[in-house]
Amino acid sequence: MKKIMNKERYCRGRSRPAPTNQIGAWAEDVAAHFLERKGYQILARNFNTRFGEIDIVAQGEGVIVFAEVRCRGKGSY
Repeated sequence: MKKIMNKERYCRGRSRPAPTNQIGAWAEDVAAHFLERKGYQILARNFNTRFGEIDIVAQGEGVIVFAEVRCRGKGSY
């Protein structure tokens, strides 16, 4: 799973930056993998409602998690 954990490797080999939708999909994959490793079951991804989209819906430890995934660039911390 190391491949998915490295954003630069995921986007390497391009003369221009990866489109934001690819980076967003990568970040959602990382977040979903993290939740699964913590014992949560992923119920839905990219769940659409009339109010907007929920990136990840997961269940575990007696709670339901609604996650909005964000990906920051290198110096934006």
